[in-house]
Amino acid sequence: MKKLVYTSLLLFLLIFSSKENLYSQFGWYWSYPNPVGSHLEDVFFINVNTGYAVGWNGSIIKTTNGGINWIQTEIGTNFFCNSVYFTSLDTGYIAISNNNYPSISKILKTTNAGENWCVQSTFNNRSINSISFLNSKTGFIAASNYAVIDGFFYKTTNSGENWSQLLFIQYNAFHDVKFLNDSIGFIAADDRMVYRTTNGGINWQSVAIENMYYDFQSINFINLLTGYIVGSGGAIFKTINGGNNWFQQNTGIISTLRDIKFKNNYTGFITGELPFANEGGFLLRTTNGGLNWDSINYGISQDLIGLEKINDSIFIAVGHFGTIVKTTNNGNNFTFLNGRENTYDINSIDFINNYTGYSVGTNSSIMKTTNQGESWTYNSLGYSYIFNSVCFVNYNTGFIAGGDYQYIPPYSNLKTKIYKTTNAGTNWILIYGNNNELGIASKILFLNQNTGFSTYYKQSSPGGILKTTNCGINWINIIDLGDLYDIYFQNNTTGFSCGFLGKILKTTNAGENWITLNSEISNKLYSIFYPSSDTGYATGYHIILKTTNGGVNWGQQYSGIQYNCIFNSSYFRNNNTGYMFGQSDGNLGTGSLGGGIIIKTTNGGINWIQLTSAENLATNMNTHFHQIDFIDSNTAFICGSNGSVLKNTNVFNPIGIRLIGSSIPSYFSLSQNYPNPFNPSTTIKFDIPKSSNVQIVVYDMLGREVDELLNEERKPGSYEVRWDGSRYSSGVYFYKIISDEFVETKKMILIK
Repeated sequence: MKKLVYTSLLLFLLIFSSKENLYSQFGWYWSYPNPVGSHLEDVFFINVNTGYAVGWNGSIIKTTNGGINWIQTEIGTNFFCNSVYFTSLDTGYIAISNNNYPSISKILKTTNAGENWCVQSTFNNRSINSISFLNSKTGFIAASNYAVIDGFFYKTTNSGENWSQLLFIQYNAFHDVKFLNDSIGFIAADDRMVYRTTNGGINWQSVAIENMYYDFQSINFINLLTGYIVGSGGAIFKTINGGNNWFQQNTGIISTLRDIKFKNNYTGFITGELPFANEGGFLLRTTNGGLNWDSINYGISQDLIGLEKINDSIFIAVGHFGTIVKTTNNGNNFTFLNGRENTYDINSIDFINNYTGYSVGTNSSIMKTTNQGESWTYNSLGYSYIFNSVCFVNYNTGFIAGGDYQYIPPYSNLKTKIYKTTNAGTNWILIYGNNNELGIASKILFLNQNTGFSTYYKQSSPGGILKTTNCGINWINIIDLGDLYDIYFQNNTTGFSCGFLGKILKTTNAGENWITLNSEISNKLYSIFYPSSDTGYATGYHIILKTTNGGVNWGQQYSGIQYNCIFNSSYFRNNNTGYMFGQSDGNLGTGSLGGGIIIKTTNGGINWIQLTSAENLATNMNTHFHQIDFIDSNTAFICGSNGSVLKNTNVFNPIGIRLIGSSIPSYFSLSQNYPNPFNPSTTIKFDIPKSSNVQIVVYDMLGREVDELLNEERKPGSYEVRWDGSRYSSGVYFYKIISDEFVETKKMILIK
């Protein structure tokens, strides 16, 4: 979720006038899971009610009722939030890192209980892994160097205003730091090393534990003498003499142990993660000081990372895909508070009305919401089928299309599966596919209650299109021309389909006959959309195509992204303004699959604006975007990989525009932006004396349109609109207002 984070409180600005304030215009936020689906790395509770959890993609969530409900605050960055610590109800710190090369880390600070966050310090070529405080003034940082994995220790004695580097160890990254008092502290490091200080961090003594290679992740002391350290390879060691000596314990786990907390000398917990994605994690408990460790069922199969002791009875753990679990009885039971019950890819989403929607995906997964995506119920038909598309014709009647996919060449056993419900998803009946091996159904679309189409692909032989005219009772294979992935109808007679090797088909008689259009490319095309009768867009594997003559000719467009991108879906409000959704196919040639991509155009594809940062998302949980569905003119849902559903209630409305004052202006006007120069955002004021279609566009020095802030009918009044320049480089920009009777341009300067 991306929400506006304003840092305009006067006192806050006075205190942090030299700091970088954080603000975001990006409007997509988590619908499933709610409130967050990103990986969570750390959790900190101030008391039994108030706590914070932080994680990937700038995720910060807060609870004031012990974790029952969480509210997300976005900080306008895709940096990873690695560690969180509060010194009071109001004052807290978060360590964030870009987790990339060259590494950059920042310390965020709040003085108003997380309402606003300010960048207090920046550390170049550092990745901060842990931050903690001994009191309101004295704090500590454990960090590493992303390139060569060196270790760094920092200390502050003035609430983070300044940080002093007191320890540097080459080739030995630091992961965690804990101080027991003003003098005694410990650092958990790579290569089986523990570092101890007895004079507040001025001098350090190294202790090598065992003659084996372990990377220690977390360290925790019950008192001055008894402590534990955990890390990779299932490593757990205990000291009973203040860290002078450490002896190994056995958990029976050989995977990475991430965090450890103890209630007392006897009862403690460990969180951990398994080495491969989607294998799940584990939660361990001991009741005899670590002599034995038992695995605890916490209700979901997800890696657990951060662990917090709230009091002697209450512990809370966070982990991958927004997982949050909690115990209030010393671990006898853990309650699942948040996360993804469905971790399978969601390929299609369809809303019947403003409240009720369905999504489907791999492993025959089906989800349903009846409250605008605030919550979703998960179900599976119990088969290993791929469901690629869902379409409802009314409240009760809907269809799912997919197939039984065999990953065994030559893919000759691809069975089409089409299911139907007549009771709003309570039951699903297989209506096509018992003995049919046409291929995998890729898209299902109904023009009315009776007439529907389904495309399919085979890979080993040509795919095609199925058609029904009796609400799915009978299906006819009307065309067999190649693997097809999408189908779109402008009206009841004119439709288009696209697929393998750049194939684009067109019908003008409701699918009875299809002609092949010349796309002049050989890329796979996954999506086709026509905002008008003549203008259409086709997207797919590293390609964007556009036609302005009904598909007779197609031209390629450049997305402006330095990554190879796969665009799975598109939606246009008109011929000029629209979005593409997909994923980056490798990060600048690394060959690894990347994260989700959303790009926007306001000038018919001449220029595209990237609304997500593939450079950062490519290193996260690889949330790929598959399909979009609108429930009204501005509210939309995106579904994607790993059970992801995102929501945006301002897709085509500029976030940050507001009516100011109640008087009606006498004439059109455009004011100078403020502040100017600015970094990263600025406000533009304009007056409208009568109802008019108003367009506000931003251009660069070369006259290229880089952003459209407004393009819609507005009633008379004085308005302000905010422009976020965080995605753009420093320089001179121009903003222009265009209405029926007034045009004016002004200059503004972005300085970073």
